[in-house]
Amino acid sequence: MHFVLLLALLTPQLPLGNEETIRIIQPVINARSGSTNIDGGPVVGDMLNAHLFPGINNFKMGSYSYALEEFNYVIARSQYLTENPRKAEYLSTAHFLRGSIYLYHADGGRRFQLAKSDFEASIEWNPNNFAAYLELSRVYSQLGFKDQALSILQSLKGLDLDESLSKDVSSEIEKVKASGSPPDSATPTKSNSRPSSKSAP
Repeated sequence: MHFVLLLALLTPQLPLGNEETIRIIQPVINARSGSTNIDGGPVVGDMLNAHLFPGINNFKMGSYSYALEEFNYVIARSQYLTENPRKAEYLSTAHFLRGSIYLYHADGGRRFQLAKSDFEASIEWNPNNFAAYLELSRVYSQLGFKDQALSILQSLKGLDLDESLSKDVSSEIEKVKASGSPPDSATPTKSNSRPSSKSAP
């Protein structure tokens, strides 16, 4: 079964908060990654070297506020990548890393909803970004939607994952099972994500 169909059936409505309450949490870092000089393919302007690649570098350095600015810029201007054959990969990465910032390096009422939306968008751009499914399952698990988290994880378990991701999935399954059943069953809503066993193009 394709993961898009599975998640469409499983996706619970997440509680919403006030978007203004989102705050990025990071150590005091004054460093900001500058432009890069990488040939990433055709783009309008200097989208990759001025924004996406510095955003990735800022993320790696722990400069999450700067990384978030760059990912916001790239995601809002996806049309600048229209002629690039790696557009889907780049946008999947931008959504995945922005979702990770919301999930692990932010606080506030809407961080889970924003992370969920980004992981789903990452999967839409690249259905073989299996790490995005793992993080989406963690969003559900943290909110108490254990059945949805386990369903995603069990579907991942049956795929040919690299060793590190496979270990993470197995570990996460054990964590979710150990945490018990959810207190209430969730009302499903539509989602567009589910991994497939096909390899990336």
